[in-house]
Amino acid sequence: MEQTPALAPVPPSERIRIIDVLRGAALFGILAANMRGFAAPFAVYMEPFKMWSDAPNLTAQFLIDLLISGKFITIFAVLFGIGFAIQMDRAALRGQNAWFYLRRMAVLMLIGAVHSFGVWWGDILMSYAAAGPMLLLFRRTSDRGLLRWALALYCVMPALMVVGMIASMAGAEMPHPPETTAEEIAETVRIYSQGSVLEIFRERAREWTVLNSFAAFFLPRVLALFLAGVWLWRRGLIVNAEGHLDWWRRARTIGLAAGLPLSLAAVGVQYVLRPNIMEPNPASVAMMLAGSIAMPLLSLFYASTLVVLFHTKREWKTRLTPFTYVGRMALTNYLLQSVIGTTLCYAYGAGLYGKMGPLLGLIPTVVVYGAQIQFSRWWLGKNDYGPAEWLWRKLTYPAPGGRSVTAPSA
Repeated sequence: MEQTPALAPVPPSERIRIIDVLRGAALFGILAANMRGFAAPFAVYMEPFKMWSDAPNLTAQFLIDLLISGKFITIFAVLFGIGFAIQMDRAALRGQNAWFYLRRMAVLMLIGAVHSFGVWWGDILMSYAAAGPMLLLFRRTSDRGLLRWALALYCVMPALMVVGMIASMAGAEMPHPPETTAEEIAETVRIYSQGSVLEIFRERAREWTVLNSFAAFFLPRVLALFLAGVWLWRRGLIVNAEGHLDWWRRARTIGLAAGLPLSLAAVGVQYVLRPNIMEPNPASVAMMLAGSIAMPLLSLFYASTLVVLFHTKREWKTRLTPFTYVGRMALTNYLLQSVIGTTLCYAYGAGLYGKMGPLLGLIPTVVVYGAQIQFSRWWLGKNDYGPAEWLWRKLTYPAPGGRSVTAPSA
């Protein structure tokens, strides 16, 4: 009797290269956007002018917010949804149930917790692990249903902002988060740049708690992006991208034509009017609405540009190869970015916290990413998976025949 093949990681020979290209490119944008989070408090993440008032730094951050922030993490989340769809297809072919996926998310939650409290408060892995299991509810949803759910969930955050603004204008008492004072910002800078390991741990936990107190607002958006990825996979737009290049070209045109002006409007309101983003007023709502539409559109422009170049220009397959190295080790490289970034900035490292502005932060962004390309290429020349990927798989997939999983050699 023929046995069902054991559930196992996707071997390198079966990987879809464009997915690795997109993951690798997304990680560059994520590093560029996160550098300010490594070097400055969460309280100024969306309001850099609270720390940086000079034109060079504000101009650099303006351009990062206009072109990068939120766009590449959107691509990363959509790719997570694509990964889920691939795993479900492979599990169905093997007659496996979905329990392995819940184990996978539990391990990711553990990795994310270590990252959040031991390295950096801006972790996304715990959010992905929290939203990931909900994808199982949509396995039998039609393609049209996936899009409807994705749109509805994506609109939860701006809808709540609009409702809050209307209620506030009608005279309702709305909760207003306390404004972070200059003294509190200065104390956070002192802790990260000069404090003890224990002080840094406590401050990191505090900032993580503040960030994730808004989980009810942003988790629906995370799930929406996952569902968009599942839809892309089902429609064959990734696995058969060459057969859908007209779709990708239209997406590229629409994404740039609509996304760039809306992003400019959102960032313009942010830097000119400087509204409190947590207060439901006309300026903050306008910024939220414009930004919410701009992010997926510009993300679509970036992704579709890479897809079209990869599948139509032979020389671009070679030029984009460095992204594949980073993308094949996406989890490892994401974690490494946080480790390197915080080591550069925190007291136990170079102590650049509060001193490295957005303009100067572009230098380590380029240098670190370049080093990750070389490291990933070297590592993958000796191993099939990155070290974090190996650990994730070892804790998720049972070893065949009770044998241990071979550890990476390098």
